[in-house]
Amino acid sequence: MSSLPIIFYTIPIIFVLFLIKSRQSLTNRIDTIIEDSLNSGIIQMIIIFILAGAFANTLAGMGSITVLKSLIYYAIPESFILPGLFLVSGLIATAIGTSVGTVATMAPICLAISGDNHANAVIAASAAVAGAYLGDNLSMISDTTIAAVKTQNAENDKKFFLNLKLITPAIILTCLVYFTQDFQIVAIENSYQPSLRDLLIIAPYILVIVLGCLRYHVLFVLMLSIFISFLIGTAINLQLIDLANAMVKGMSSMFEISSFVILVSIINSAIKYHGWMDKMENALKHTSQKFGRGASYFVLFFFVVLANFITANNTVSIIMCGDLARGLSEKLNLSRNKMATFIDMSSCYVHSLVFYAPQLILASSICKVEIWSLITHSYYSFFCIVTVFVYFVGNFKVGKSAL
Repeated sequence: MSSLPIIFYTIPIIFVLFLIKSRQSLTNRIDTIIEDSLNSGIIQMIIIFILAGAFANTLAGMGSITVLKSLIYYAIPESFILPGLFLVSGLIATAIGTSVGTVATMAPICLAISGDNHANAVIAASAAVAGAYLGDNLSMISDTTIAAVKTQNAENDKKFFLNLKLITPAIILTCLVYFTQDFQIVAIENSYQPSLRDLLIIAPYILVIVLGCLRYHVLFVLMLSIFISFLIGTAINLQLIDLANAMVKGMSSMFEISSFVILVSIINSAIKYHGWMDKMENALKHTSQKFGRGASYFVLFFFVVLANFITANNTVSIIMCGDLARGLSEKLNLSRNKMATFIDMSSCYVHSLVFYAPQLILASSICKVEIWSLITHSYYSFFCIVTVFVYFVGNFKVGKSAL
């Protein structure tokens, strides 16, 4: 994640918002805005980010990435290689909660099986990137999901199942498209056989997904999973100090995104303080009453697109638009889980089309392909954006039980 563009925008904006005059003195203005910005939802979000970083890096320190790579070589048959890359990338991203980490894991595999064939490398890398965004959108421990759920006060499990229901047709269509692609895999010698040790290493990933679906609080799930990861690490004779160092490094890696959460929350609080958020919410409410709820979703989608292209960060984009989305859902009595799904899906799949997104830059550099080629082969993202428009903007219903 590149910090410069976001800091470049946020710091001057906060400075200007603090200086805008009101009935309170400058000191009282600053105190009020900051006090309102650091609410329990923001604090919880930051703690979850830190724990998610600790969990992911602890597992990485145990060798989980190497195990996942080996399992991919072992499990995917040649005839299923492109859909397999897409789905396995999605599973990895769902487990580890980061699209960038998934791309870093999958891109070398895509390059290895593509050989010197540029067309093969493009389609393989695009499949891996698509899967990374799939899992990032779906994962219960990804920063995008955490931001969407916390800003909307939604329920993680209900958001997950509605999200899964909406993206399933896109997953099927994408797999069918990949089946039609002409792809010749380069033979790779692989004598790997799964062992009990390998299954133990990836067990915490499975635990996170299962407990999340069983509606346990994500803070409890992450703390329990970290504890179990340490137990498994000591059981397979890993050094406790190495695991602790990996955990601390993972926590430190979340400092940047946590800082941005605070900065963006201060901006949102200042906008509320000056009464502009109410004006935007009322404008969207009138738009909805005049043109239908789909029109309000369309305007929100536009804000999400704008935020993504400004920040090149889908999590920060969700946080920037989160308060506006929550205010609209309260004024129009919309489902919190539905709104969380909307902003998460919109942000993730728009972000996959931003040509300076870190995920695309990383895949492009490793696989030696053009970024624009990756974007033009982003079948899954295009299908999901169509789904967003059909279901939300078109106000199409798939069943009330998931809402």
